[in-house]
Amino acid sequence: MVVIMGHVDHGKTSLLDYIRKTRVAARESGGITQHIGAYQVEKDGKAITFIDTPGHEAFSAMRARGARVADIAVVVIAADDGVMPQTKEALKHVQEAGIPFIVAFNKVDKADADVTRVKTQLLESGITLEGFGGDVPNVEVSAVSGAGIDDLLEMITLIAELAELKADASIAPSAVVIESLMDAKRGSVGTVIVREGTLRVGDIIASPSAWARVRIMEDFHGTKLKEATPGTPAVVLGFSAVPRVGDTLVTVANQKDAEAMVTPPDHEVREVAAVTQDQRSVNIIVKADAQGTLEAVLDILNQLQNEEVLLRVLYSATGEITDSDIRQAGDSSALLVGFRTRLSAIAKTVARTSNVHVVTFDTIYDLAEGVRKAAVEHLEPMVTEGVVGELKILKVFRTESGRMIVGGRVIGGTIKGGASVRVMREAGEEGKQEQGKGKLTQVRQGQKVVEQAGEGTEIGVQFSGPVRIEEGDIIEALEKQRKVFALNS
Repeated sequence: MVVIMGHVDHGKTSLLDYIRKTRVAARESGGITQHIGAYQVEKDGKAITFIDTPGHEAFSAMRARGARVADIAVVVIAADDGVMPQTKEALKHVQEAGIPFIVAFNKVDKADADVTRVKTQLLESGITLEGFGGDVPNVEVSAVSGAGIDDLLEMITLIAELAELKADASIAPSAVVIESLMDAKRGSVGTVIVREGTLRVGDIIASPSAWARVRIMEDFHGTKLKEATPGTPAVVLGFSAVPRVGDTLVTVANQKDAEAMVTPPDHEVREVAAVTQDQRSVNIIVKADAQGTLEAVLDILNQLQNEEVLLRVLYSATGEITDSDIRQAGDSSALLVGFRTRLSAIAKTVARTSNVHVVTFDTIYDLAEGVRKAAVEHLEPMVTEGVVGELKILKVFRTESGRMIVGGRVIGGTIKGGASVRVMREAGEEGKQEQGKGKLTQVRQGQKVVEQAGEGTEIGVQFSGPVRIEEGDIIEALEKQRKVFALNS
């Protein structure tokens, strides 16, 4: 089993597409593989299972999982681009998994390809290739012309022979879940790779998250399978719930034993963090097409929140957006986020008569910006009163019922005619205390009425309000301030 890894747009899926002679690349959305895919080809009578992982940074968990499942890794690097962030991350995952790997320099037929420069970059990253004094094999390939593809496949089979990679097809089968989803028509579906033994239709398999009596198995072309031998990727139908990606499935004797292994929630319930006094929060419900993309969406949401705005994911699940999701979003005043999924017919009807804010996205690129905008729209701006000027009272000239004329010096900011104000007074150890509020109906500088006066200016003001102002008081001019919250970019 071989995992294909590398930076987004470096040609991983195009390379695999050439090998398999199918058009998986054409079905991608936004340049990212839809789900982690597993595909099998033959080379000199030997089966090679390829696991294709997305390159976008949000899918780090999927690349790490691919490295753990695989026997060999191929790290694809575009010869015209070089070592990029996801290249380094892929190499890190491979080294942590402790599996042998091959570096495939892709796009070598482009005019600006420079393999020597990329090899030097790898050396600087601690990767020493064969020919540079190291033991990491490398090949030069082109996903367009097919150059070097046979060399890559031969290198894979050579490493497999040297590592003596073998599995026993006669023992009790076990498999690992590499992707899962809730299909509106077919129910809970899991893509698995058989590790040992032979998995057959009718077998009962179980993991901590779900069990299945294997009702239908299909290969990556959609062709029905009666059995799947070691290394074979298969789509399995018949699960009791959406199996958790990364779980190991083992065969059990009967349904009772299978059910005893399972303790699944029907959707992922997350601990909701407490909101501090200085924070605002947005409740969110997330639906995605598959578990792999769901975990990437949750990771992006976590990165978007900050000290000002907390994104509280109430629950997340795979599958289409249902009328139940709409109602729960309405009950909790939540923003409903869908990724590569759509509203069911009933959900559309319910949504039209509700005030639920639903946003859906098909590419990971649009998700972050779209959620950022929707979350801000979902929040009411915070309106506060801020102090924009301070006037220290030096003289009380006239006191009438509900009205006073006083003089003082502006000791900070700006004092404007018509401003709402509050009167503050020193109260010993307790500091300044508010005495009440009022309004400045007029501001004079000398004999002249002015609109405003700045710091250091001595002025007279006409105050309207119930408070009896005293010499030494501070009048604070107030202004309503509208705070619009923002999320991380």
